[in-house]
Amino acid sequence: MIDNVNLRDVSLKFTNSQPIFNEEEECLVPAYQVIFMSIFSGNFQPIDQIQDLTIYSYEGRLASTLARVFERTQKITKESHTRINYKSRNTLLVSSKRNEIEEREMRLLVKFESAFYNLFGLLEKLPEGIRRNLCYLIKKQKRPQVPAMHLENI
Repeated sequence: MIDNVNLRDVSLKFTNSQPIFNEEEECLVPAYQVIFMSIFSGNFQPIDQIQDLTIYSYEGRLASTLARVFERTQKITKESHTRINYKSRNTLLVSSKRNEIEEREMRLLVKFESAFYNLFGLLEKLPEGIRRNLCYLIKKQKRPQVPAMHLENI
């Protein structure tokens, strides 16, 4: 039964990458996304600024969109009042909650991030140029370092 007294709109904020295709237009790496779900407060705030990706090369733009997804996960800490509602290989759906993030949820977050640190799973098929750019962009992040084997030649 739906409670008609407390109907509220849901707001979704997406941070996503672009899918990566090869020359034959086959998808090598699907889009990654972090979706933050919240109750819509009624005050819609348009985006202040959009990141200008034209300053990057084609490979740099694709790496930058992946790095932005990774950067968004880095904002979730042990002290965050965040719930991991859903996790797949390339999607993380999160929302706010009153308590700190639970250990089980933190493990899901780390598992999602580990694909970026180790470039495995769906990221295994990244072309070398995008891989190098991505490693360069994420090595600046705060959590465990990107393995040295992926940082060679940068």
